[in-house]
Parts: sequence; C-alpha cells; structure tokens
Amino acid sequence: MSLFVFDYHWFEINWYQAMGWSLLEVAGYAVLFYLNLSVLKREKHCLYSLAASLLFIILYVSLIRLSGLESHFYEASAARNTFSMILNASLFTGIAWLSHRVLLQQKMQAQNLQLLANNKQLQLDKLKRRINPHFLFNTLNNMNALIMRGDTNLPTFTARLSDVLRYSFGEGTQDYIALKRETRQLQDYIDLIRLQEPPSDNIDLYVEGILDEQYIIPFILSTLLENAVKHGDILQNPEAFLHVSVLVEEQFCFEIANSYSSNCSDGTGTGLRNIREQLSLVYGEAHDLMIRDKDGIYEAKLTLPLAKLMRS
Repeated sequence: MSLFVFDYHWFEINWYQAMGWSLLEVAGYAVLFYLNLSVLKREKHCLYSLAASLLFIILYVSLIRLSGLESHFYEASAARNTFSMILNASLFTGIAWLSHRVLLQQKMQAQNLQLLANNKQLQLDKLKRRINPHFLFNTLNNMNALIMRGDTNLPTFTARLSDVLRYSFGEGTQDYIALKRETRQLQDYIDLIRLQEPPSDNIDLYVEGILDEQYIIPFILSTLLENAVKHGDILQNPEAFLHVSVLVEEQFCFEIANSYSSNCSDGTGTGLRNIREQLSLVYGEAHDLMIRDKDGIYEAKLTLPLAKLMRS
C-alpha cells in the first residue's frame, strides 16, 4: 500500500514529499488495524465488535475528508474518493478480523499442546505410583524375615533400604535423573538381594562407559531389575543367576538376564506394560526394548540413542 501511494504521488511532487504522504496514509491504516484488533481481543460479542469496526471506518473516512488529507491521497470526484476510502478502510478492518481469528487459533493450539503435556505428565506420575509399591512390598517382607531370625546383616540391610527409599521418594520424583544415580540405585538393590537367604554368588552388575552428563527417566532400569527378581528364582534357588549390565558407548544399552523355575509366578505383566508405556511417552520411537524368554532364561535389553540421554 505504501509503494502504491508513493507511486501515485511520484510524478506530481518530489520524492520525499511523496514518501511522507505515503507513510502518513499507511500510518492511518495501521491505527485502524490495531484499533479493531484491540476491540476484538476485549469484546466477546461479535455484534459489538462489528459495530465498533463500522464506527472506526466512518471516523476514518470523516477524518480524511475533514482534515484536507483527501486532496493528497485521492484525485477523483468526492463520491469516488469516499468509495475508495471506505474500500481501503474495510480492507484493513477485514485483515484485523482475520488476524484475530489466527491469533485465537494459535492460542487454542497452544492450550491443547499444554493440555497434552499435562496429561502426559499425569500418565507418567500414575505409572510411577503403580510401579514403586511392588519394590516396597517385597523388600519389607524380606526385612521382616531378617528380623524374625535375628540376622546380623539387618543393620546393613536397613542402611541399603534407606538409600533405596531416599531415591524412591526424593531424587526419583524428578522428571530426569542422572544415569550414574540410577546405576547406584541398581547397586543398592543388588546389595539388598545379596543379603537375603539363600545367598547366591551368581549376581553381578557390570558398568562400562562414561555415565557423567547422561540422564534418564527414573525407575526404568531399577524396575526392570525388580521385575527380574520378582519373577525369577534368585531368592529361592542358590544356583540361580542374575546378570545386569549398563553399557554407554555409541548408544546406551541396558541388559538383564535371569533364571527362573517353573514354580515362579508368571504375574500379570503389569510392571513390564507400565515400563513400555513410560518409554513410549518419553522417548517415542527412539527406544528399543526387546524381551526374550527361552529355556528357563529371561532376558531384557533396552537401547537408547545417546542424544536421548542429554538433558535439554
């Protein structure tokens, strides 16, 4: 519009006067646009907003004619000039209405995205609450057995349990936890298992790679470990085994393998299902969780790209 008005005056007056009149007219359209937009943002009733827009158009046309600016902006007859003023003012009023609709749509989209994010967080919190009681219930039962037989390992068991619970109800409530801290949680949990009867020498945790500056959602690794203990025979069979490894190289890889006997409970699969839901919610298609069950050996392998372990 500015270039159009500038071209209109170019051959009649010098260029800086033409530019001045052009900018003045465009400034009038800008005022008209923002006046309409401000009314649309505050007034919810469409008829009131429409009435305000019509009033702004009338005021604009009246101001141009009464101020003498008409002779600088238009050169046709009064009727033709008035029609052009109304047409141009209506154009910018319509742009204000369209802009308002776009802004409303963007606001609704932002609210929907926030709602989805809130629902996602609620789902994650719900999954955490469903997973954690499994560990607490099993551990308290084991602690009760140590108390009943007066086991000398009870103080050490209590200290390890305290560390695990501190993680569960403190640090573990964060959205992301340092991978090194989650790995220490695995070690504390394994120490608890080793203090129980019948003891097994076939329990190990292997860690390799740089764990600093790597982060993961809490309880994923420890829940996979809890699931292996719950459904395996490590607490019943001295010959049983439990192997856990954490490897950080070109990608993150967590593997766990355990033996189980035919009389071990198969369970409902709720814990594993919750883990899959958590991984899908946070990592989407970027994760890979493979489960293998063959010849009395249960294996789980979780892989993640290192980019997913970096705190954003």
